[in-house]
Amino acid sequence: MPPVPPPPEGRYPCPCCGELTLPVPREEAIAFICPVCWWENDVFTPGEEEPSDENHGMTLREGRENYLRYGAVSPDLKDRSSQGEKL
Repeated sequence: MPPVPPPPEGRYPCPCCGELTLPVPREEAIAFICPVCWWENDVFTPGEEEPSDENHGMTLREGRENYLRYGAVSPDLKDRSSQGEKL
Protein backbone atom coordinates (compact mmCIF):
# COMPACT_ATOMS: atom_id res chain seq x y z
CA MET A 1 0.00 0.00 0.00
CA PRO A 2 1.43 3.43 -0.92
CA PRO A 3 2.16 5.87 1.90
CA VAL A 4 -0.57 8.33 2.79
CA PRO A 5 0.36 11.81 1.57
CA PRO A 6 0.57 14.64 4.08
CA PRO A 7 -2.50 16.85 4.36
CA PRO A 8 -2.65 19.62 1.76
CA GLU A 9 -1.50 23.02 2.85
CA GLY A 10 -3.51 25.77 1.25
CA ARG A 11 -5.28 28.86 2.38
CA TYR A 12 -8.32 28.81 0.11
CA PRO A 13 -11.00 26.14 -0.42
CA CYS A 14 -11.19 23.92 -3.46
CA PRO A 15 -14.46 24.68 -5.29
CA CYS A 16 -15.17 20.95 -5.55
CA CYS A 17 -14.27 19.29 -2.22
CA GLY A 18 -14.04 22.39 -0.02
CA GLU A 19 -10.66 21.43 1.47
CA LEU A 20 -8.13 24.24 1.96
CA THR A 21 -5.85 23.31 -0.94
CA LEU A 22 -5.66 26.41 -3.14
CA PRO A 23 -2.56 28.54 -2.52
CA VAL A 24 -4.27 31.65 -3.93
CA PRO A 25 -7.92 32.72 -4.31
CA ARG A 26 -9.97 30.62 -6.74
CA GLU A 27 -9.96 33.38 -9.36
CA GLU A 28 -6.15 33.33 -9.44
CA ALA A 29 -5.58 29.56 -9.19
CA ILE A 30 -5.38 28.96 -12.94
CA ALA A 31 -5.29 25.22 -13.74
CA PHE A 32 -4.43 24.28 -10.14
CA ILE A 33 -5.25 20.62 -9.47
CA CYS A 34 -6.55 19.84 -6.00
CA PRO A 35 -4.47 17.07 -4.37
CA VAL A 36 -7.51 15.89 -2.40
CA CYS A 37 -10.20 15.44 -5.07
CA TRP A 38 -8.25 16.03 -8.33
CA TRP A 39 -10.55 18.84 -9.54
CA GLU A 40 -8.67 21.15 -11.89
CA ASN A 41 -9.65 24.69 -11.01
CA ASP A 42 -11.34 26.32 -13.99
CA VAL A 43 -11.30 30.12 -13.79
CA PHE A 44 -13.18 30.39 -17.10
CA THR A 45 -16.26 28.38 -16.04
CA PRO A 46 -17.86 30.19 -13.10
CA GLY A 47 -21.13 28.24 -12.78
CA GLU A 48 -21.87 24.87 -11.23
CA GLU A 49 -23.76 23.62 -14.29
CA GLU A 50 -21.35 24.71 -17.02
CA PRO A 51 -19.10 22.02 -18.52
CA SER A 52 -15.45 22.54 -17.60
CA ASP A 53 -12.91 22.11 -20.38
CA GLU A 54 -10.19 21.51 -17.80
CA ASN A 55 -12.22 18.61 -16.33
CA HIS A 56 -13.14 16.89 -19.60
CA GLY A 57 -16.61 18.46 -19.78
CA MET A 58 -17.62 17.59 -16.22
CA THR A 59 -19.62 20.22 -14.36
CA LEU A 60 -18.68 21.37 -10.89
CA ARG A 61 -21.91 19.84 -9.58
CA GLU A 62 -20.95 16.46 -11.10
CA GLY A 63 -17.46 16.77 -9.60
CA ARG A 64 -18.91 17.44 -6.16
CA GLU A 65 -21.30 14.48 -6.44
CA ASN A 66 -18.44 12.22 -7.53
CA TYR A 67 -16.27 13.47 -4.67
CA LEU A 68 -18.97 12.53 -2.18
CA ARG A 69 -19.41 9.13 -3.84
CA TYR A 70 -15.80 8.18 -4.69
CA GLY A 71 -13.54 10.57 -2.79
CA ALA A 72 -12.36 12.04 -6.11
CA VAL A 73 -13.92 13.77 -9.11
CA SER A 74 -13.83 10.50 -11.03
CA PRO A 75 -13.88 6.84 -9.97
CA ASP A 76 -10.61 6.17 -11.81
CA LEU A 77 -8.86 8.79 -9.63
CA LYS A 78 -10.08 7.56 -6.25
CA ASP A 79 -6.89 5.55 -5.64
CA ARG A 80 -4.81 8.72 -6.15
CA SER A 81 -6.94 10.85 -3.87
CA SER A 82 -5.71 11.64 -0.40
CA GLN A 83 -9.22 10.59 0.65
CA GLY A 84 -8.71 7.09 -0.78
CA GLU A 85 -7.80 5.59 2.58
CA LYS A 86 -11.13 6.71 4.06
CA LEU A 87 -13.32 4.95 1.49
